[in-house]
Amino acid sequence: MEQFKKHQTKLIIAAIVVIFLVGLLIYSMKFKTSKQSFESETSGFIRINNLEKSDNMNEESHESQPETIKVDISGEVKMPGVYELSRDSRIHDLIKLAGGVTESANLNATNQSRALKDQDKIIIKSMMSASSESSETDDNKTQDSTKESGEIDLNTASESELQGITGIGQKKAQRIIDYRKKHGNFSSIDDLKNVTGIGDKFIESIRADVKV
Repeated sequence: MEQFKKHQTKLIIAAIVVIFLVGLLIYSMKFKTSKQSFESETSGFIRINNLEKSDNMNEESHESQPETIKVDISGEVKMPGVYELSRDSRIHDLIKLAGGVTESANLNATNQSRALKDQDKIIIKSMMSASSESSETDDNKTQDSTKESGEIDLNTASESELQGITGIGQKKAQRIIDYRKKHGNFSSIDDLKNVTGIGDKFIESIRADVKV
């Protein structure tokens, strides 16, 4: 009888422990679910709040930019001056406001589709100025080309290149090269008079064709 009571007591204690553990597990699961729900709601609130702030900033930025710009136009237009246009305007819109171009305008030098910015300065060139600039550029190129092609370096020229100079044949060219090998590079064109067979008069006749 006494053993039965001891066994019964153990069963009761075991049952109490099991009930306690089950209750603890249920409480833990409910607490975890409640915490996740709270975090989800909080995260959603933060995202919504951030989106609202971003929208407000974009609206403020958009409102801070003026809807119009002011641009100056001059040159070959009928009514040069400063004009106020919408922010998305192009150069051809500005030309229309300025009354169009004159008969001497060179629109090929202007990109009429370019977008305008506030405080831009647009100059419409004339056909005459474009022609003058082109002619001046061509003249400069011709002069540079003539200068570069007409001068032969006495310190680097080969025998055949030296023979391309008026008055210098094979013998003179060879003597120039021999002198260069023996004495080093020429320091000036006048040093040519140290070469046998070359005098001051000959040097003056080729001065424009050579360099050192």
